[in-house]
Amino acid sequence: MVAVAKYGGVIAACRKTDCVYVSIKSSDPLSEHICFYSNEGKLINKLKFEEKDKIVGFDFIDDELLLIVMESGTYYLVEPYS
Repeated sequence: MVAVAKYGGVIAACRKTDCVYVSIKSSDPLSEHICFYSNEGKLINKLKFEEKDKIVGFDFIDDELLLIVMESGTYYLVEPYS
C-alpha cells in the first residue's frame, strides 16, 4: 500500500496484511513496518506497526498526517517525522 502527501511531500508504504508474499527477505523494511520516504526515495523514518486487523484506508490528510483506518473502525493518525 502506498500513500503520497500533497505537493511532492512524504511517501508512505506498507505491506497489505491480507496478502501472502512468497519471497520476503528478512531485511525487507516493509515486512513489519510502515516506511516513510522523501520524494527523492530516501528513507526518512519507519514505524513498527503490529496491528492484526486489516487496513482498509491508508492516505495522507491535509496536515501531512498519515491516516490509517482499520477494518474494525479504529483509526490512527501518524506523524511521519517523529
